[in-house]
Amino acid sequence: MKRSRIYSVVSVCLLLSLNLFAQEKPDLQKLIPRKRIHVSLRDIVNKLEVFAGANSSLNHGNKFIDNHYSPYFKNNRELKMGYSFGVGVSPVVNKRLEILLRVSWDQTGTKAKFTTKPKDTSATHNLIQSVESTYTYQYLTLSIIPKINFGKQGKCALLVGGYYGKIQSIKGHFVQDNLSKNYHIFSEASFNGRFIYGVDSQNGGITSFGTASSTTSIQNDDYGLVVGFSYQAWQKNKHSLSIQLIDNFGLQNINKSFGSFLPIPPELNNSLCLLINYSFIRNIPHKY
Repeated sequence: MKRSRIYSVVSVCLLLSLNLFAQEKPDLQKLIPRKRIHVSLRDIVNKLEVFAGANSSLNHGNKFIDNHYSPYFKNNRELKMGYSFGVGVSPVVNKRLEILLRVSWDQTGTKAKFTTKPKDTSATHNLIQSVESTYTYQYLTLSIIPKINFGKQGKCALLVGGYYGKIQSIKGHFVQDNLSKNYHIFSEASFNGRFIYGVDSQNGGITSFGTASSTTSIQNDDYGLVVGFSYQAWQKNKHSLSIQLIDNFGLQNINKSFGSFLPIPPELNNSLCLLINYSFIRNIPHKY
């Protein structure tokens, strides 16, 4: 009787073991909970900014906008002020590095006065000719600027990056003065585009001129380098104010030939901007 009970118990154990081994093995991968990673623009952008300020145009490249002196031709660069304002976002990589992404509206241009007189005064009645010209350019600009913070509290920063600008308008204004022994002719005009003068630097005198509309006299695009310095003057909670000095140094010859018999001198944009920057800090992932 005991043996039959033992056989019965053993048989039941064997049947249970075979049944367990016959079942499918569980998929361990399905048992491990998967963690979903969701990254949005809200997670990346740590700062929102608004900035505005004044700039001084330092365009260069030809004798009509640079300081230029010769025996019978003189050109003086004059101060040309403009402005810049825009908005931006700033992903923070770490406590030392941010990436500024900006869209701005920039007013730049040139202002100069040149004076010429002929070497042979008997060849013309015009003893002195002078033209004071002012050009105003409006650009829509996109900038990408890495910002390298330094200092004990990270209040100082070095800005090094690049920009791409799209011309929106070009307006010119000139005042021309012809003075001779017998008469004095004064003229003034404003226009959309530019005047191109031909001047004999060796013998003096305005020898020719040409005109061009705004669409045919300037390149549609401009690009260049951005170099600057930033100082955080104030911060409270999630708000901060900074002062920034930025130089936008153009690498593109913005003038283009428009079919005139006059050669078109090269010109490169260069503007020095003093900006006041307000930033709203959404979160502060790194502390100094």
